[in-house]
Amino acid sequence: MRYNTELARAEHYIATTIDELRPSIGSKYIQSYTINGFSSINRKQKYLVTGTPCQIDSFRRYIRKFHMEDNFLLMDFFCHGVPSMLMWRKYITDVEKKIGKLTYVSWRNKRTGWHDSWAMAIESEFNKKCQLGVIMMF
Repeated sequence: MRYNTELARAEHYIATTIDELRPSIGSKYIQSYTINGFSSINRKQKYLVTGTPCQIDSFRRYIRKFHMEDNFLLMDFFCHGVPSMLMWRKYITDVEKKIGKLTYVSWRNKRTGWHDSWAMAIESEFNKKCQLGVIMMF
């Protein structure tokens, strides 16, 4: 999953090279858009599919229906829920009013060290320097 700054969303996608995989590094603490990524799957190729437990459960049901289990390695993680996209879009709107259109977002950023696990790094088109802050969405 990568963060798409143009559409202000996390989204599933298919990566076939290391360079294509790089945007997926790091956590994205928002709901992800799965339609484009999942619909691009070629049923005859092999894939590693990552996602939240509920996404992986749904995908597992889909591949069972078409008897394609052998082509997929499914990986989920511990999930404590994510905020709604409505809340995320409101946050983005408020931030962009202050610093301009976002060009980079990093959740739980470690630029200030490991002690501040709620730090979020953002960059905008007007301010290329990293803006560190705390996002309180829960």
